[in-house]
Amino acid sequence: MRDNDDELQKLIDEESIQNFNEKREELRKKAKESIQKIGISEGPINTNTSADLMKPWISPEDDSSGSKE
Repeated sequence: MRDNDDELQKLIDEESIQNFNEKREELRKKAKESIQKIGISEGPINTNTSADLMKPWISPEDDSSGSKE
């Protein structure tokens, strides 16, 4: 009886992992969008990207280098 329970639990775990991966791929596909730059900072004017590859841009007004000079 316990072997059957272990096998059933293993099947349930595998199904959960498979469903998670399918939903993750679906979300990634939906997250792709065309991004347009605002302002005159560095970087491309238009780009296609996905949310998991995006990185923040530092605006020219943001002096986060730490120096006050």
